[in-house]
Amino acid sequence: MDEGKWGQGFVNIINANIVKGIKDVIEGIQQLQEEFKEQPENFDAAEKKMIEQVPEELVEYLENHHDETLVDTEFSTRCLELWKTDVAKYVFKHRGVYQIQDSLGYFMDKGVLDRVALAPNGDYRPNRNDVLNARSRTTGIVEKVYLINNHVFRIVDVGGQRSERKKWINCFDAVTAVIFVASLSAFDQTLFEDDSINRMHESLRLFGEVLNLETFKNTDMILFLNKNDIFIKKIKEEGGKITTAFKDYPGKTGPDFVDEQYAYIKKKFKSQNTDKSRQIYVHKTTATDTKIISQIFNDVQTMIVQNSLKRAGLIAY
Repeated sequence: MDEGKWGQGFVNIINANIVKGIKDVIEGIQQLQEEFKEQPENFDAAEKKMIEQVPEELVEYLENHHDETLVDTEFSTRCLELWKTDVAKYVFKHRGVYQIQDSLGYFMDKGVLDRVALAPNGDYRPNRNDVLNARSRTTGIVEKVYLINNHVFRIVDVGGQRSERKKWINCFDAVTAVIFVASLSAFDQTLFEDDSINRMHESLRLFGEVLNLETFKNTDMILFLNKNDIFIKKIKEEGGKITTAFKDYPGKTGPDFVDEQYAYIKKKFKSQNTDKSRQIYVHKTTATDTKIISQIFNDVQTMIVQNSLKRAGLIAY
């Protein structure tokens, strides 16, 4: 398939991601300013200077653009100006608090923005990495059929947000396998619907709920612990610690203890399985790395086909 044509359907999604993302950063800056006004004693000298140097004219320019704006050269230039400020860097570092997508960092690269800025002239052709970093929330139930190594796979994608679950939670039967995708990087993020609830806590709760549904009682479970690249970056470069989500974590934190912290999260998810006769197949993934995902789907395909043959009595357990 021609990559240029394949990506054309994502032009508007990518533009919307960028405009919303930069507005989310601005909202975070404004929230920070309000917090500073109310409790200045909670900010150190460097943070105070950062807030006092907010480029208000630039913020106003970007804030006044409509959400459906196609990113042009001027808009992209202004985005990069804001992105370089200390306050924007601070807000993005704390993006879990301000509900900012991780992928905004990818789109704030000058080379990427320069290409996206060709959109108003119809000359922007999203490449594979652009598409993989684009975000579009699943609503309802979306079904796709794929032919992989001569086997037909019918994959049903469902929305994970609380408002979407009632649409699908009791809608399935004869399911061969459930692929549950949880974000490793969500340990310091809160829910879009309720910012008092940690996203990883919610993922754990939902995973336990899905595991114990009568519909999936005898169904293979495949757990993708996704966004491993962002998880590593948060811990190694941004000072992140899983104790933000797990106060009872007994191990060491810090940039040299990524594997230990991952193992603890993996254990937490596997502990949701109360049926010890059912195996949970766990894969650590980075969704934007197509080679890794391709390898995993090959493994998953083999596992699903073999287990289907076992259940049919065609091969021995």
